[in-house]
Amino acid sequence: MGLISNFHPEEVQRPHPAGGKAAPVMGYRADIDGLRAVAVLSVVLYHLGVPGITGGFVGVDVFFVISGFLIARIIHREIVAGTFTLADFYERRARRILPALFVVVLLTIVGAHFLLPPFEYDGFGLSAAATMGFAANFHFKDAIDYFTTAAEFHPLLHTWSLAVEEQFYLFWPLVLIVLKKLRLPRLGILLLLVASFAASAILTATMPKIAFYMLPFRAWELLIGAVLALEIVPRIRSRYGREVLGISGLALILAAVLFFDKRLFFPGYVAALPVVGAAMVIHAGEGATSLAGRLLSTPPAVFVGVISYSLYLWHWPILALLRQYRAGVTLCAGEMAAAFAASLVGASLSWWLVERPFRHRRFLDRRAVFALAGAGMAGLSAIGLGIHFTGGMPGRLSPEIQTLVDGTRDWEPRRRACANPDGIDRLCDLGPAEAPKTTLLWGDSHAGALMGAVEVALAGRGEGVRLATTDACPPLLGVRLLFPTARAHTCPFFNEDLVTWLEKGDHGIRRVVLAARWALAATGHGVPGEDPTPVRLARLDGSTPAGLDEAESDRLLFAEGLEASVRRLSAAGLEVVILGNVPEIGWDVPRALVQAAWRHRDPPSGPSRETADSRSSIADAVIEEIAARHGANVVPIAPILCQPDCRIVEAGHPLYVDDGHLSTYATRRIVGPALAEAFARLP
Repeated sequence: MGLISNFHPEEVQRPHPAGGKAAPVMGYRADIDGLRAVAVLSVVLYHLGVPGITGGFVGVDVFFVISGFLIARIIHREIVAGTFTLADFYERRARRILPALFVVVLLTIVGAHFLLPPFEYDGFGLSAAATMGFAANFHFKDAIDYFTTAAEFHPLLHTWSLAVEEQFYLFWPLVLIVLKKLRLPRLGILLLLVASFAASAILTATMPKIAFYMLPFRAWELLIGAVLALEIVPRIRSRYGREVLGISGLALILAAVLFFDKRLFFPGYVAALPVVGAAMVIHAGEGATSLAGRLLSTPPAVFVGVISYSLYLWHWPILALLRQYRAGVTLCAGEMAAAFAASLVGASLSWWLVERPFRHRRFLDRRAVFALAGAGMAGLSAIGLGIHFTGGMPGRLSPEIQTLVDGTRDWEPRRRACANPDGIDRLCDLGPAEAPKTTLLWGDSHAGALMGAVEVALAGRGEGVRLATTDACPPLLGVRLLFPTARAHTCPFFNEDLVTWLEKGDHGIRRVVLAARWALAATGHGVPGEDPTPVRLARLDGSTPAGLDEAESDRLLFAEGLEASVRRLSAAGLEVVILGNVPEIGWDVPRALVQAAWRHRDPPSGPSRETADSRSSIADAVIEEIAARHGANVVPIAPILCQPDCRIVEAGHPLYVDDGHLSTYATRRIVGPALAEAFARLP
């Protein structure tokens, strides 16, 4: 999600230095508005969940290039002409960015008041204040991973890139002035570009949220546009060269839109594909037209490009609030069409009634613009902070609904401190200090959610449990998830270190309990209603079995990884217990229950036992076969929760904290006692 550079040069005029008739800052290029249309439609269709648009998020990168090109050219030409002032520059930015942003944020606050429960309205208020301070990227860096399902419910998440651009333009004019005085504008910009790109490529794999959200690792995308604006790259003189360059650039952008997906480590070096593509399209239109330019200059494309800033601002809050109301991410075709139409209508009205009037200096003078900008930013920030400091205004809900709301925070309280240990010597222990820690719980975040259940199950024996749970890291040796998270990257090393430590003995562990979201690992797909992006397995060298389709490959690699784990644990003389798949719901349980109670709708029901068993059948068959071969024990979880339909709430308490992780209430009140009985029956 990113800021669409809201600049239309045909509408910006400055007085001629000698007085008299106004002179345009630069000639209008309709193809750039058309390129904006490609970028914004890619982003919007991606956020709608339209099949095939798996990489539409790269539209943000295209916007960065466009913005860097246009703004750098304006500043450069004004510096050369001796007409550039910081006050003039920031006045123009305020006129073009703030009016529509103020309207969207204010109306989103109103909508969120009626749709967001307190635990989310609280964070939303903070994000509104951060947006007004152009610090949304800092806020969301700490609050949410852009590529997770949870991100779909944050109405102002898209403002992170507005912050990136405005932070860039806070410093960029000064940098350009200094480089100009040092007579090093070209070399300086190229060095900054290379440094930013290198930092992005290095950090994306290890600290992906920082690389995604923060300016130093995004600046190279704007600087590529600046390189074109300062004509560091010579213009293409031949018509054939322009044609090839323009069409090739469009092809690179479309390839990224159609073939990238959230499994990539992004931005990193792969972001160069859409960024370079956008630069090629822009450069092909310098001084002359091309086929790509003519395609992009058609009236429909230009219209969408003209309203692109407002379209970007409106589409995401509409989608996020709709998903809040539905308590689910996946939209049906009718909902997609309605959300898209509402976004277009809102964008068109916003452009005509808000953006256009404020662009012209005859509407308000500079002092009034800055005064209103300051008042708007301060006022909306105050509202956001007020929402935050009241805890999301919980008085809007009845005590019964508030109990359901509390279910969203009913994570195992020690999960945050104990999950994702930095090393084998940092594992957490549960249970009384004097109780021997004879059992190790090993698995992913779903195993972490079960820690309370295993603790309860062992308490009657006077035993404690040691935890080795890591997010996105099933207990499979020799394979890894192809997913762009730092944990997925380090998971194979953690798993190998853990088993090596267990094989050495002298740790007091006699039993290892394995738990994970087995069905996802075995099939590569979630349940209906979840993000459809597949999560594939590969061997540690990145290879997959030859001659097999993805489904067969995932099943085989799952079996290889699980068998390697069970075989080595059994060979080390350890008892192995495998907990079955927790029934997966496909939608956020507490959020759905809250919305149903709040709207006086019938509460949703969970899946049937038959559906849960069908979902996990491939994983179950592999688990049973491997357990029988190596003498491991299997304890199913589905029969505990599904009798016959899978329960999602009991006595007003949600049994899940999201769409698949069990709540503390469920693990300690329901699953834990059942596991105690099951463990007592084990040989």
